[in-house]
Amino acid sequence: PGLLAGIAAGALVALAVGLLALRTTGVAFMIVTLMFAQAGYLLILYFGPLTRGDEGYVIDRAARAVAGLDLSDDRTRYFAALALFALALAACLALVRSPTGRVLVAMRENAERSRML
Repeated sequence: PGLLAGIAAGALVALAVGLLALRTTGVAFMIVTLMFAQAGYLLILYFGPLTRGDEGYVIDRAARAVAGLDLSDDRTRYFAALALFALALAACLALVRSPTGRVLVAMRENAERSRML
């Protein structure tokens, strides 16, 4: 439940920041992005009693189990991270090779020409 709540909270924050940041272009986009990053960092520090500041919470080794995997073992944690990385890489490659990904690549290469198409 905590992991799902964290994913949901992160998705909501990303949606809110994305809706505001993507309305800007060029240097303004960079400034808005950095502004949100700094605001998030300062919020974490300001609510130190709740978030424990920039150190965060330390999870006991006994409680490090996700989906039946005991992540207190270094080897298991390594292979779980490797599997997640491979899954994310495969998803990114599938996106780039899809029709939607081709549109995104075209927009990156030449936004003005992409608008004409």
